[in-house]
Amino acid sequence: MSCTYAYRFKFVTIGDAGVGKSCLLLQFTDKRFREVEDLTTGVEYGACVVTVDGKNTKLQIWDTAFILAARTVHKKIEDGVINIRRVHGGGKAL
Repeated sequence: MSCTYAYRFKFVTIGDAGVGKSCLLLQFTDKRFREVEDLTTGVEYGACVVTVDGKNTKLQIWDTAFILAARTVHKKIEDGVINIRRVHGGGKAL
């Protein structure tokens, strides 16, 4: 089923391995939580469409692997990014 949207916002998560970036993606896109998640290799992507002020808005989340977060985010991901979120564990010092 195809859905049209008026706006698209792209978010990229970066952070250390094992702090919960993939769990955030899963919770946001599927409304579910897994306590244990395999480490991401490469990039995972998820999207959902929400209604804001009566208009469909597509929200994309790009979950980068730790190794990618240590370098510049790949150009394909960067295009159109409006927000980069640093995710860190509550018990870990930055």
